[in-house]
Amino acid sequence: MTYILNIYQRKQYIYSNITYNSKIFLNFPKNYNNLNYSIFKIIKNKKIDLNILNAVSIYLSPDKSHTISRNILSAAKGFCLGLNIKLIVLTSILLFLIKYKKILINKNKIYFLILINKNNYLIFKYSLKLNNFIYYNKINNLSILKIKKNYKYFIKNNYKNKKYISNKYIYYYKINYKYIIKLSYLFYLKKKFILNINNFIPSLYI
Repeated sequence: MTYILNIYQRKQYIYSNITYNSKIFLNFPKNYNNLNYSIFKIIKNKKIDLNILNAVSIYLSPDKSHTISRNILSAAKGFCLGLNIKLIVLTSILLFLIKYKKILINKNKIYFLILINKNNYLIFKYSLKLNNFIYYNKINNLSILKIKKNYKYFIKNNYKNKKYISNKYIYYYKINYKYIIKLSYLFYLKKKFILNINNFIPSLYI
């Protein structure tokens, strides 16, 4: 029996729920900055024992609000340390690499392009061989992006100015939030936890 508190951001709101073996057990209303209070209030009204929780899972992405990401991480640390339970951290690029690994066969390096605000983008170069990022950079205009035929480019599909992209090496993708719940349960079963919660600081490369 595995109960996981999932916390993630969609647009400007924080969403959270408790799952039981990857199935929704309890949904919480969307929130902005009173996450802990909202969760505790609903759990108390439902007469649910917080000690049923086995882990907290959070989802982070560089195109999300840094303020909300800090709120999510702060709330998660509070639950984990207070209840002595595990922390699971999922990231947008990690989810992509797991879900779309079949189309990455025989590729040594790939690029991720992520919109962070208006016309500002982060471009990540990722080595599949090293299983790590080689570098990242910021660009403010997609038209200056130099497409390299030897690599694949993956762009989160929330772009309004797709007219700048007309190359067959560009692929759009979007993470399904239902997949986050399934993956958090899988990570729990495989014991992929953050070992030192107190010192954990989310990297920009996520």
